[in-house]
Amino acid sequence: KGVTVGLNNESWWGFDTSHVGLGQVLLPLSTPAISSEGGVYLMYYMGGSHDETLLSEFLPGGGIQKDDDTKVKGMKMKIGVALSQDGKSWGRVEGNHHTGACITPFDLAEENGENESSNTNMKEELYCAWPYVVVNESTAQFLLYYSTMEKVGLQKCLSWAVSTDGFAWEKRGVCLRPSSEPDSLDVKGCARCSIVPNAAYDPKIKF
Repeated sequence: KGVTVGLNNESWWGFDTSHVGLGQVLLPLSTPAISSEGGVYLMYYMGGSHDETLLSEFLPGGGIQKDDDTKVKGMKMKIGVALSQDGKSWGRVEGNHHTGACITPFDLAEENGENESSNTNMKEELYCAWPYVVVNESTAQFLLYYSTMEKVGLQKCLSWAVSTDGFAWEKRGVCLRPSSEPDSLDVKGCARCSIVPNAAYDPKIKF
């Protein structure tokens, strides 16, 4: 039926001026933090800006020549949130980061570096993308899981963050790393997860 959230053409400094991608749409009807809004839709999405990054930063050894200075736009992805009352018309919600994002890669050179490092002992990240959010009804907390790549070692991992309102987040670090088993399905990395709350698991069942 048409574009609901497109490129951010209104804020040149925004994190989502080059490309955007959908993470998840959430309707937290029973969440006390936003119950006064009448049950709004929350869209968590990722985006990249026109800032250029060396391609070699994202490729392991042998993937590209060391003297190759090829640059790409939009690789340092961040996560944002948009709000809607009908699921059709959306408005971006400005996050705490100066780009408008609510989740950004942990980088010691960035303004958020010192705080995140002291809270979670995190390793530096190259991007934050593909968000998936669930609500813990017993604690009224939002739990956000996202894909990332660590700057040192270039390991693709899944990390998570918590929030009381769905807009301001605190990172908790990596929750799932690639397997060390050579024949494992995730030996090359973990990415793009989906969470099933209150799922029943029987270890006797073979998949």
